Amino acid sequence: MRHAYRKFLAVDLSRVSQGLDPHAFSEDSFLSLARVLRDKLRISVDRGSVTPLMHFIYETFEKSSARISSGKLACRKGCSHCCNIWTDAYAPEVFFVAKKLSRNDGSRETSAVSSTGEFSASVSFVQREALPIPCPLLVDNACSIYAARPLNCRTAVSLDEEACKKAFIESQEIEIPIPPAWGNLGQMYSMALKAALHHANLACEPYEWNSALKLAMEDTELEKLWLRGQNVLCGAPVARPVEPFTHPFWRNLYDRAFAG
Repeated sequence: MRHAYRKFLAVDLSRVSQGLDPHAFSEDSFLSLARVLRDKLRISVDRGSVTPLMHFIYETFEKSSARISSGKLACRKGCSHCCNIWTDAYAPEVFFVAKKLSRNDGSRETSAVSSTGEFSASVSFVQREALPIPCPLLVDNACSIYAARPLNCRTAVSLDEEACKKAFIESQEIEIPIPPAWGNLGQMYSMALKAALHHANLACEPYEWNSALKLAMEDTELEKLWLRGQNVLCGAPVARPVEPFTHPFWRNLYDRAFAG
């Protein structure tokens, strides 16, 4: 049984290790990615560190996103309108960044995370929508942890900077034009990670970024406790709490990914 599992996993790994095709949602690619992330999560649990999981996710995500032409994107270094809104991230993404920041204890970012996280924990998702607040990791309107930024930030792209300004800074109800390929890619990676976490019986609800990061930086032991199954970030807000994989489409994919 173990040999058969490893052989099956090898096929999955070969399918996703060089990145996914972002131009169409592929159920087979999603199933393979979910299973591979579950295996990388197993390694992370054994090592007491989210690093193996997150390194694989971000490495393959960059390979996937490289297949998308960025010629028409309005996004550029110094444009940070989308860095002022509510965003959330999964626990391993939070711990991955917290580990990097904890090495620079006392830095400007550390102090900013503490104050911004405290405020963000005190307001609801609806209230936060009308309160543009810069991410504490912005430095001169650029992300100071760009290579380690979470999936939501990696897929926050736009074809119109002015639309972003109106929506994210002026709180106008306006739709952001996003290339479909970026939406496909974000959906596949986000839901595959959620599936892997859920199958491992780990907390799989994404948390409000600022407050979760504050908690993770205040106690470096939380990462290991979370990997052991404790919901240590439950003090951070979530946007709309829902039971995972209740939608028929996603439930079907989840069951197929981990059947048997």
